[in-house]
Amino acid sequence: MKLKITKIIINKKFIIQFVIFCLIWLSWAAIHLGITYVLTEFLSLYYIISYYIWQIIWSTNNFLLNKYFNFKDRTKLSINQYMISITFYITTWLLSWYWVYLLTDGLWLRYILSSAIMIPFVALINFISHKYFVFKN
Repeated sequence: MKLKITKIIINKKFIIQFVIFCLIWLSWAAIHLGITYVLTEFLSLYYIISYYIWQIIWSTNNFLLNKYFNFKDRTKLSINQYMISITFYITTWLLSWYWVYLLTDGLWLRYILSSAIMIPFVALINFISHKYFVFKN
């Protein structure tokens, strides 16, 4: 089992896909933090509401970018595939909202820092779920 996991991680295709996935994530993470900040600071929305609004926009864009650009899945756009993707995204949203809330209201971190802390964890979970379950790549 250990050898198989090491072989998967060292695989060149895996590393390239993970780097591309992270670049997509980083670009959207920067936009995410900026929009969350604007919605919270300038429109006076509760930070969790701001976080939620951006997650909806972000999830569909990420699905499409990863389907066609990163995992090069040229199959017809599938509602089933999209729903599996959204299910994973919803799961990570719920986990990240919970942790953002705990970090912000429990540890009194600034909401923007709490959001930034969660990004790498959510990225890793979503990369693995999309690579092996959504796009079966």
